Amino acid sequence: GELQRWNVLSTTKELSVVAHNGDIRRLTKSMDGLLASTGSDNSISLWTSNLNRKSRLSGHHRDVLCVEASPDGQLFASG
Repeated sequence: GELQRWNVLSTTKELSVVAHNGDIRRLTKSMDGLLASTGSDNSISLWTSNLNRKSRLSGHHRDVLCVEASPDGQLFASG
């Protein structure tokens, strides 16, 4: 799946990156601006606001359908 950043004022796509081998299932943002995307490739990817991948987390045995950040942004819970 492709992750895209859009400028809503000009309605133009600014950036596009391949985030997952398959569909993106969920995207969430922590309070400090870190993005987490989940996919049908059984993984979670963590991104900066500029869509630079910080890390890829694997370990799920099926599609990752949800992810949420803790209030302090230190933890993500997924399922």
